[in-house]
Amino acid sequence: MDCGGPDCAPCISCNDGIQNGNETGVDCGVPDCAPCISCNDGIQNGNETGVDCGVPDCAPCISCNDGIQNGNETGVDCGGPDCAPCISCNDGIQNGNETGVDCGGYLTVLPALAATTASRTETRPAWIAAA
Repeated sequence: MDCGGPDCAPCISCNDGIQNGNETGVDCGVPDCAPCISCNDGIQNGNETGVDCGVPDCAPCISCNDGIQNGNETGVDCGGPDCAPCISCNDGIQNGNETGVDCGGYLTVLPALAATTASRTETRPAWIAAA
């Protein structure tokens, strides 16, 4: 097909800044160009690090180790259908560092220690005061 020049239509290319030819977006879209970046197409493409997620193009991917309560998590990086259960001292199971069901271990000892030392006047280490 003739294209370009003063007598013909412009040539179609994947870098002309125009959605033309078989492109599904501006300068993107198969079969002629690279896939278009879409954060809601159900496939991992472009700079995505997961399906429809990952910076710089899309929102960050949700993970069970990003330090944020997001997705289906019921706590920070725990709970819900995707992450390990959240550890708590009142969940009716022995988990985390508990030495018994909802007792023992540092999750229950530190708050108890902080509570018993709170009424004393001596100086406590900062890690006890923060518990």
